[in-house]
Amino acid sequence: MKRKTWLILAALILFLMLIWLIKAFGGLFMLFTVSVITAYLLQPIISAFVKSGVTVSVAILVTYAMILTVLLFLIIVAIPELYSECAALFDALPVYYDYVMSLWNHYVAGTKFMNLVGSVGLDEKISMLLASWTEAFADRTIDFISALPRIIFYSVLVPVVAYYFLRDKEKISDGFLMFFPPSVRVNVLSLWEDIDGVLWGFVKGNLLISLIVGTATALGLFFLQVEYATVLGILYGIMDIIPYFGPFLGAIPILVLPLLQGDVNIFLVILLLIVVQQGENIFISPRVLGNSVGLHPVTVIFLVLFGGYLGGILGMVLIIPLSAVMKVLLKFIYEKVVAYPTD
Repeated sequence: MKRKTWLILAALILFLMLIWLIKAFGGLFMLFTVSVITAYLLQPIISAFVKSGVTVSVAILVTYAMILTVLLFLIIVAIPELYSECAALFDALPVYYDYVMSLWNHYVAGTKFMNLVGSVGLDEKISMLLASWTEAFADRTIDFISALPRIIFYSVLVPVVAYYFLRDKEKISDGFLMFFPPSVRVNVLSLWEDIDGVLWGFVKGNLLISLIVGTATALGLFFLQVEYATVLGILYGIMDIIPYFGPFLGAIPILVLPLLQGDVNIFLVILLLIVVQQGENIFISPRVLGNSVGLHPVTVIFLVLFGGYLGGILGMVLIIPLSAVMKVLLKFIYEKVVAYPTD
């Protein structure tokens, strides 16, 4: 059997094994994945401490202490303020809902357009769709609450498992390379460097851009005296991670709530969003992110839609780095196996 056939067969077997592992050991697989991601994100900090002369274990413990300090600060100072703002927002939602319904009944209900909508049964379909969305949201909330003890348990285990990944990084890397013949280990290391560059460029760039955009939006909304500025800024920063569609999704509550608030100049809010987005597109993204994933914009748009179909918001965020990694792998396979095949 040719070498190319063997490699394709082995890749297929590994892929099927991965699917089986995910289905059979979903919780443990998630623990392993999150621990690896945590270790991967913390590795640059650990390396910086090690270069200063401390041991790996001390560097990890110092990094954990820094993270714990930040978390304690958030728990004591920031999170109570954010919680009170969220609570006030949820308390105001029924009032906003009644206001919107009064506008609907006054300006929309009973019009010729709504009579036409009712004649074709579209209003019933919309009501059924909204009911299904509400039911799905309630089911997911119940599932999350029931899974909360397991999530807390895994959250405690993640830093422990990540500690051993960080401490024994060299041993793990050497053990992984032992699975490959000596003749191809250089190619494996080269492949990992390409994947690492794509992943780290995407993660570092998008997290930094999200932080800048969210902070700028929150500050701008605060100075414009928009209520719940912190919550809206955080939401906008998180949604900004999603390519192309994220800013539009994040802008919806930022535009709707000031309209309902009534005493805010909506045109200044729109101007703020335009300035933030143009600043991101012109000044921030080209310098921070660049073309780290190497995917065409049209490809990114279709991938984001596909990711949203598969996994919602999380799928829209993860589909781009996963696709970039897949592109690196396919390029590697093509160059090493297809373009220059050897028996």
